[in-house]
Amino acid sequence: MDEIVKQFEKKLIEFENFQIKTELLVKDILTANSINFHQITSRLKSKESLQKKIIKKQGYNNLRDITDIVGSRIILYFEDDVDKVAEIIENEFQIDHENSIDKRKIDFDRFGYLSLHYVVSLKKDRLKLIEYRDFKGLKFEIQIRSILQHSWAEIEHDIGYKGKHSIPDKAKRRFSRIAALLETADLEFVQLREELTEYEVNVSNEILINPSKVNLNQASIQSFIDNNSDLAFVDSKIAEKLNINLDRDTNSIEEMIALLEFADITTIKDLIDFYKEFNPCIIEFSSNWREKSHENNEKKGSGVNGISIYDSAYYLISKNKSEKEFSAFYTDYYKGYKFKNREIESRKMKDAYAKMSKSCR
Repeated sequence: MDEIVKQFEKKLIEFENFQIKTELLVKDILTANSINFHQITSRLKSKESLQKKIIKKQGYNNLRDITDIVGSRIILYFEDDVDKVAEIIENEFQIDHENSIDKRKIDFDRFGYLSLHYVVSLKKDRLKLIEYRDFKGLKFEIQIRSILQHSWAEIEHDIGYKGKHSIPDKAKRRFSRIAALLETADLEFVQLREELTEYEVNVSNEILINPSKVNLNQASIQSFIDNNSDLAFVDSKIAEKLNINLDRDTNSIEEMIALLEFADITTIKDLIDFYKEFNPCIIEFSSNWREKSHENNEKKGSGVNGISIYDSAYYLISKNKSEKEFSAFYTDYYKGYKFKNREIESRKMKDAYAKMSKSCR
């Protein structure tokens, strides 16, 4: 053991560099393959941890026999992404099959969730690159889990009971129920993602066929923003007036929907009809409302695609809601936020509406 520990101490800086490089490499590879991951972390075994491993598992003769001195952990949002990432890892790295293990298959009767573990090394082509050439012969471990699998593993580790034989009989049924719930949740999240993806693909067509049946949600509003020519025209006029560029930003859609619903716009058909009828009024209201805030704005800034939805909602609110109603909505929706100028904004909206031409009032 002493000889192996001495080897470890001698190569510590090399292993530290290897840890840093491999973590960045794994992140770059998954990003290049459009894998949406929750987290990628890495660790280097401590001297104490290495000593415990050598004592626990006899038979190590050399430091290179220990294949998990450096380890990376990939945590994914969805369970079915584990196999997608596994395929990428097998393509990008040299796999040590003897020391790799898919615990999902081997320990299928164990409690809880289990990772897919690879032991890998860098391929010859990558070792030719200057930043990797010092790592020839080094191996590291890659663990791949879903976020729910990771949650189970962390809690299981904290509780301190691993495997069905270590769990008291009284607790076994509860462990089983929790494991089943987590497994079911993992599968349900995959199904949910597929349903949402299918809805996003089909919603544009549904808007064309029967917009009165399409409620306001992120996918339907985004489709409306992306495809409606009336909105695009009004957006361009507002952007020109404010001297700004418009960018896609899905984070603003939730607020748009809240304002539209408060203004009594509840379906995509309501929105389509409103834009067709009140197209010039939206532009006029926007000019009245925003002119003071953005006068003398010579430097081009940015806004969001669908900016006219805000102005449409504020126009309808000014037309049909009292200041008291708007103040109550503002207070409720932005609960926890302090807006000292809420009353001022409400008055500015009413003033902007008061300036409207008779046909828009």
